[in-house]
Amino acid sequence: MSSIAVKIYFVGDFLIYIKYAVCDGDDISRHQAAEAARDYILSEAFNVQNAEKLICKTDKGKPYIKGSDFDFSLAHTDTVAIAAVCGNGRKAEGLIRIDEDVSKIGIDIEAEERRLDSKSIKLISEKFFSEKELEYVKPGFCGESQRFLEIWTRKESIVKATGEGLSAIHNADSFSDAVKYLKTKHLFINNKKYIISVAGI
Repeated sequence: MSSIAVKIYFVGDFLIYIKYAVCDGDDISRHQAAEAARDYILSEAFNVQNAEKLICKTDKGKPYIKGSDFDFSLAHTDTVAIAAVCGNGRKAEGLIRIDEDVSKIGIDIEAEERRLDSKSIKLISEKFFSEKELEYVKPGFCGESQRFLEIWTRKESIVKATGEGLSAIHNADSFSDAVKYLKTKHLFINNKKYIISVAGI
């Protein structure tokens, strides 16, 4: 069972709500914690109760609530789960809004300490990354693994926002102006550093 501690990390006043939850390291706990973070936002800012009973999925697997005027996205890794919701919700205790007019949201998270070898980074990057992304993650460059994870979380957040899923990740260019809102943060949670990217379209 998850040990859930829902917190906020972005500051400002925008219409994207973000919460993370600290949890156990197994898949079930991470999934439950991500849902709990989502449900907290939906309950407090959008007055939606029992969200899990209302959720449908598109043919490509993007979850949504039929007839709603908000969108949400979940992600988890290691012992952290995270949820993002965009929409015209109300101000609520423990929630800060970012003033960004987006209708679809995507979020992704990776542990910064995760290390990939240069060969794997090169193979994945050459297959899925744009020219600018390849340049950013240039093999042998200082922080190569961290830069790779920054780009990967950005790309995943974009395909979650569009609803196209991982099969379209090669089309998600994290340097494109086509994405209305795209931000990456490095955040310490429980004394570990995580890379979190949020995309809004």
